[in-house]
Amino acid sequence: MNPQWQAFLLTQGASFDAAGRAQFAASDQHSECLLADLSWLGTISAEGADTSELLQGQLTSDVRELSDKHSLLAGLCNPKGRVLACFRLFQTSGGEILLQAPGLRIQPMLKRLGMFVLRADARFTDVSDERISLGLMGENVSAVIASVFGIPAPDNENDVMEHDGMLLARIGADRVQLIVPAARAQACWQQLSQQATPVSSDEWSRRDILAGLPTVYDETSEAFVPQMLNLQRVEAISFTKGCYTGQEVVARMQYLGKLKRRMYIGHVDTDQRPQAGDEVFSPDSASGQGAGKLVDARPAPQGGYDLLAVVEVKSAQADNVHLGSLDGALISLHEPPYGFEEETG
Repeated sequence: MNPQWQAFLLTQGASFDAAGRAQFAASDQHSECLLADLSWLGTISAEGADTSELLQGQLTSDVRELSDKHSLLAGLCNPKGRVLACFRLFQTSGGEILLQAPGLRIQPMLKRLGMFVLRADARFTDVSDERISLGLMGENVSAVIASVFGIPAPDNENDVMEHDGMLLARIGADRVQLIVPAARAQACWQQLSQQATPVSSDEWSRRDILAGLPTVYDETSEAFVPQMLNLQRVEAISFTKGCYTGQEVVARMQYLGKLKRRMYIGHVDTDQRPQAGDEVFSPDSASGQGAGKLVDARPAPQGGYDLLAVVEVKSAQADNVHLGSLDGALISLHEPPYGFEEETG
């Protein structure tokens, strides 16, 4: 994290957890607009004449659909079709592509992408300290943006607009992400915090959970194929774009295989905080490898934890999935808001 930005947030009442996420004292989660620091996300800048073509051969989504008006979700897979990282992609009006993922995944992904540059005109750079991401949440988001910046907010999901060197991206009905040059981030926070209540970064991730949007951390890298994370349901996989690393496995799963594990939204009441990669178990599991794994988990306002978990379809349907062991806390599961295709497992 940018040290100047971290020092500034400390003056604004923030503390930081072991993962580098900003935490604020308990506040009204029902405020009409909430403000979160998203600098736990790292950012890769991709530039050069061959950049789009190179990314097209590595990412699961069709990079040709990316523009300065539209963001994309995408997975990066290994040759076995296992997801190394999930990115959200943005493009500036100048053609620069920004790839965002958890900060701890940035250096491994830079190394991975660098393997394919060879003689291509493509440059990948860690600009995490140069671009600060903020998140606005709530029913009053558009009004706050209009008041502070004098512009309308992006209307539709994944819409992007550029204003005075800043990117604004619509993330669902009630969220807008801002990517701000580091030199302007402090002033931007101070302006926004006059009309939006600062909250812990976990709240943004919790709303990703409720939207069924997965994040891949070090603990879950290479644990799942894209369909297990429902990437096909959030337009993060193209089955018509042609070849990319891992494509053969992903396509075979889509057209020939049976998807026996899916990502569900869940809630668990427990005193010990669940972590990405934690195992879940079910007496109805027949795999011998556990019933699944947690993708993410964040504190819920009503207590306990909201979570995403990749779980065997059979075990999820039996409604008898437990955290950590067969004797662990019972997890209540339900399908994400975008629903599933017809069950195949």
